[in-house]
Amino acid sequence: MDPNSPPSENNAATDTGSLASSSGLLFAARLATNSGFFVAVVLIARALHPAGRGSVAFITVTALVIAMVSLIGLDNATIVYATRHEPLRATLLANLLSVGAVVPLVLGSFVCLALLLLPGARPHDVLPIDLAVLLAGSVIASLGNCGSAYLVGCRRFRAKALADIAMPWGYAAILFVIYAFSHMTVTRVVVAWTCAQLISTVAYLLSALSIAGVNHPSWRLLRDTTTFGIGTWPGSISTFLNARVDQTIMGLISSEGSLGIYAVAVNASEIVLYLPHAVATTLLPHIANSPPGERVAQTLKVARALVLLTVISILVAAVAGWLLIPPVFGHAYRGSINPFLWLLPGALGFAFMRIFVAALIASDSTARASLGPIAALVTGIALDLLLIPRYGANGAAVAASLAFFAGGTTAIAMHRRTTPYRLSELIPRRQDMELIKGLALRMTQSARAAVRSR
Repeated sequence: MDPNSPPSENNAATDTGSLASSSGLLFAARLATNSGFFVAVVLIARALHPAGRGSVAFITVTALVIAMVSLIGLDNATIVYATRHEPLRATLLANLLSVGAVVPLVLGSFVCLALLLLPGARPHDVLPIDLAVLLAGSVIASLGNCGSAYLVGCRRFRAKALADIAMPWGYAAILFVIYAFSHMTVTRVVVAWTCAQLISTVAYLLSALSIAGVNHPSWRLLRDTTTFGIGTWPGSISTFLNARVDQTIMGLISSEGSLGIYAVAVNASEIVLYLPHAVATTLLPHIANSPPGERVAQTLKVARALVLLTVISILVAAVAGWLLIPPVFGHAYRGSINPFLWLLPGALGFAFMRIFVAALIASDSTARASLGPIAALVTGIALDLLLIPRYGANGAAVAASLAFFAGGTTAIAMHRRTTPYRLSELIPRRQDMELIKGLALRMTQSARAAVRSR
């Protein structure tokens, strides 16, 4: 067969099936992951006072920020390079693990030293021993991010899905033991979180090492991947902050009651974000490994199908949330229904942002890939400051949805600058329904298989 010939319909169907199956695995893993975190949050809420929960959040979020910042975009670069250059995989893993271990250790040491010398900069419940746990958690989480990215680049989605599930359920299991047989403290909770991170990281790395082993690091390859990855770095940071900054702002300028109402609405609405997240994660290596001439058509085809599936999920979630929020979370949280409904439309903007950011990274347009998440972050902060003081949780929800649409619109604009096409190409067509049926069927089969494999 001529390697430059266009793919046959059978090959195209195989690619679509592979994308759908992989997305189904990650979708099921995301559901299982968040279920585990929900159990853990309930246990912590029952055992610690609000200040203690805040201290736990301070330590864990700080560790995650250090872990994410330390990779300077090498995780995204590794996904693309591991997909395109199989012979380099062992060296890529060596480079990634070297940076993922050393940089968070150095950066985390500086952060922990500053927090130790400036007690007023940390919650009063955070002890010096907790700072040591924070440092360890930063390095472990960073290595876990390395392993996760490498598995995505090598398309080992089943291994990634199982490792994803290991962390929250390991966390919940350890917390349950502490809750049942001892007294839960901030230190014990963050040690449990770090141990669960270690379980997940070991699972990631064992799977990663089984693919091609590990080689000696290469400074030349590290320079190339750093140059590629650093363009995606601002976008990764913006995406991370965009998921958390609205609740931080609410905590600063609104009442604790409004924050609690909004937090429940956010937790309930996140389910409509799982599918776009799963599809975008699997799309990145899929597009990166495709011939340049086929990337736009594949991206648009997936985007149209995802739009329809996301709209359907929004409608179903709206009805289910209206009925289930009070009995599940308690009637005291009936006020979460309205912000929950305002948050749901944002899933459409989130879907566009995730898909086209992934497509831009896969097409080597890394700087443009960061502009969508940055636009979402800036828009969200500005609207939070404008709307929260007057409208509380409803204002925060409207701001979040509009921020996602700003990010999605920007990502589409950047993608069209890379390869121009008509906006009408984003409108779902009749023939897309067959693709959606195939996607839904394969994702359901893969999700059931993932659940059974647990």
